[in-house]
Amino acid sequence: MNIAVYIVIGTLITVLLVIGVIVIVLLYQRKVFQYQIDLQKMQEEQQKQLLQASIESQEKERKSIASDLHDEIGATLSAVRLLLHQLQQGSPEQNSAIGKNAKILLDEVIQKVRQISHQLQPEMLKDFGLDGAFRQLASKITKAGVDMQYYAPQAVPRLAEDQELSVYRIVIELVNNTLKHAGAKRLQLTVTNESGGLKVKLENDGKSFSQVDFEHLKHSPDGLGLKNIQSRVNILKATIAFKPVANEGGTQTTLEIPMTA
Repeated sequence: MNIAVYIVIGTLITVLLVIGVIVIVLLYQRKVFQYQIDLQKMQEEQQKQLLQASIESQEKERKSIASDLHDEIGATLSAVRLLLHQLQQGSPEQNSAIGKNAKILLDEVIQKVRQISHQLQPEMLKDFGLDGAFRQLASKITKAGVDMQYYAPQAVPRLAEDQELSVYRIVIELVNNTLKHAGAKRLQLTVTNESGGLKVKLENDGKSFSQVDFEHLKHSPDGLGLKNIQSRVNILKATIAFKPVANEGGTQTTLEIPMTA
């Protein structure tokens, strides 16, 4: 076999190797591209789920308020209207009694309006920020029979009103989930300032809950509360982490909010 044949064979082998490398690179790039498409679809689907959860949560709150307005306040005001109509027909003694009853009913309406207002924006949160709202929360939970301690070794800075409300709602949801599902007897809420941000840590001695559990359950049909938490975390540009407490049981949840959120 002469040199020319070896050159031809070597050239063919080289060409085949180059073609093989090109094919492999193209297949790899195609796989990477497909992976990016799938990942983008997953992210878009997750965003849709979070948005839907946020909408459902708002709709639930609206329905609750509408129900309170219609069933209680509306009915009470109708009763007051009937009493005031009777004032035109009664004697002075009857009118006095009617006036007293109307005042009682109007006091009930005022109290109910205050309750609805408190649900939308807690007065303690509005007046004293997260520090005051968390102290009040810990006191209420403790009075209800579950020991809840609150610590703030440093002054808790005020955030924008919508940011404070989001942080407060996240903590409320976490506490409710803990009381409902974890069977905890003790909770500890700690707020600290670290590296230009706010760190909120909630610990309990109940059933453990991990980050994997959170990522799984927030996508389930029963995970509306967890979806709401993730939605609020995203709005705050914050992070949240769930970690079982080693050797002791329970869960440590850490929410970190940048001050520039």
